[in-house]
Amino acid sequence: MKKEETEILRAKVKTLIQQKLITVKQLGTILGKSSATASLWLKGDYSGDNHSLELIISDWLERKYEEEQNDQAPTSILQTAAFDYITNNIKEAHLRGDFRVVYGEAGVGKTEACRFYASQIPNVILVEVRTSFTTLFFMQLLHKMVGLSGIGSLPELNWELEQKLKGSKRLLIVDEAEYLPRRALDLLRNLHDHTGIGVVLVGMPQLMLNLRGKRQDFRQLYSRISTVYNVKECADEDVKMVISSFFPDSNGLWKAFAGETRNMRSLMKLIQGVKYLSKINNLPPSKELVYTAVQTIIL
Repeated sequence: MKKEETEILRAKVKTLIQQKLITVKQLGTILGKSSATASLWLKGDYSGDNHSLELIISDWLERKYEEEQNDQAPTSILQTAAFDYITNNIKEAHLRGDFRVVYGEAGVGKTEACRFYASQIPNVILVEVRTSFTTLFFMQLLHKMVGLSGIGSLPELNWELEQKLKGSKRLLIVDEAEYLPRRALDLLRNLHDHTGIGVVLVGMPQLMLNLRGKRQDFRQLYSRISTVYNVKECADEDVKMVISSFFPDSNGLWKAFAGETRNMRSLMKLIQGVKYLSKINNLPPSKELVYTAVQTIIL
């Protein structure tokens, strides 16, 4: 790459950093290098293989531009009936210090609603569980998220969390809670009992089975639950709203989408498929494009 081209590339990246669209650390991740290496390249002081780094950055910028060109999605949250109900339940749990459960199939918008609420309220703790979480790791993570060290045995972690959260009026949202071990669920009950904080467990239908226990032997936890909400898929009005947000002049096209799926995640995949076909064929969105997109998408 010529010197002039390198300087233009460097200027583009610096502009993105100034606009807070990327950080030096994230640039390092894109490059597969350290933040220090990314910083040296930005200053023009990197003594390694600059050509390879510049090829990676150039490719990344090109793909970023393509994504921006293709992404004409609304910037605001699509507030479906399910979204509103989930966030209202979370708000009530926060205000009342309740222990609540929100569950539903994958792709109905549970995680998006949780993240939205947590982003709006400063004293909300949102933990997104992974399949690999053990009880100890979960409690260590929670310990750190409230500003503590994350170090100690389970009894020590639990005791210090109680002391930290007692009377705090905070809210704990645990997403994908079906992956939590039984012991971790019981510790959450204990934490709720001794601190008065609101707790919302969010997950797949398996979560309800885990909370009941195989032989109805988890009554002490299950009895703490004040409200259970089963998140349903999109109703007609929801599909209409989503489709009109992406295709304002679609004139009833929402029925074609609704006929294929009412799951929000699948619906968004189908919308992207129709947008792509519309663009490459220079055609307006239509029922035919919806049916064509369905053939290439796993809904």
